[in-house]
Amino acid sequence: MSPQLQQLIALQEVDLKINELADRISAIPNERDRVLKEFNESVADYHALVERLEATRQSRLKHETELQEQQAHQDKYKQDLMKVRNEKEYAVALREIDVAKKNISNLETQLLEAIEAVEKLEEEVKIHTPEITTKRAEIDNILQGFNQDEDKIRMEQERIRRERDDLVKNMPKNLLSTYDRVARTRKGQALAEARNSSCTACRMTIRPQVFSNVRKGEELIQCDSCGRILYYKPQSEVQSSVTAEVTVS
Repeated sequence: MSPQLQQLIALQEVDLKINELADRISAIPNERDRVLKEFNESVADYHALVERLEATRQSRLKHETELQEQQAHQDKYKQDLMKVRNEKEYAVALREIDVAKKNISNLETQLLEAIEAVEKLEEEVKIHTPEITTKRAEIDNILQGFNQDEDKIRMEQERIRRERDDLVKNMPKNLLSTYDRVARTRKGQALAEARNSSCTACRMTIRPQVFSNVRKGEELIQCDSCGRILYYKPQSEVQSSVTAEVTVS
C-alpha cells in the first residue's frame, strides 16, 4: 500500500474518533435532561406535598391574623359598651360584640383545622424527606459524573486533534484537499475498504480492473458509486484483526 493511502487511513481513523467523541459530548445534555426529568417525575408527589404544606401554613397564618383582628374588634366594642350614652348605642355595641364572637368562634374552628392539617402534612413530609434527600444525592452524583465524563472527553479530543495536526503537517496539500472534499460530502468518512469486489461503504460492486488496481494500492482510486477513496486490506490482515477482536472479547 502506498504511503499516501496509509496516511489517509490513519487520518480517517483519527477523524472518526474525533467525530465519535463529539457525538458523545453532544449526547450528554440530552442524557442529563433525561435523568433530571425522571427524577422530577419520581418526586412530583413529594413536591406537591411540600406545596400543600406551605399553602396550609399560609392559611393558618391568615386565620391567626383574622382571629387577632376579630378579638381586637370585640375588645373595642366591649370598651365602647362601657361608654354608651343611650340605648341605641348600647344595642349597636352588643350587636357588634355578638358578630365578633361568632366570627371568633368560626375562625378558631378554622384555625384548629389548619393547625391539625399542618401537623399532619409536616409528619408526611418528615417521613418522605430522607428518601428524597437520598435520591437527590444520587442524582447529583450522576450529574457530576456527566461533567467529569465531558471533561475527560474534551481532553481526549484535544489530544487527538494534536495527533491530527501532526498527521496533516507533512501531508501533500492536494492529497489533503481530496480527502477533505470527500469527507465533507460523506459525513466524515472519506475512505472505504474494498472487499470481495465491493465497496464496504455503499455496497456497490467494483469493476474487476478497478478492484485489481485498488488491491495494488499504488494510486488513489475513488468508488464510482459513492466517491470514497478505496483501499484494500490483505486477507491475512483482516483475519488477524478479527482474531484480535475475538481474543479481546
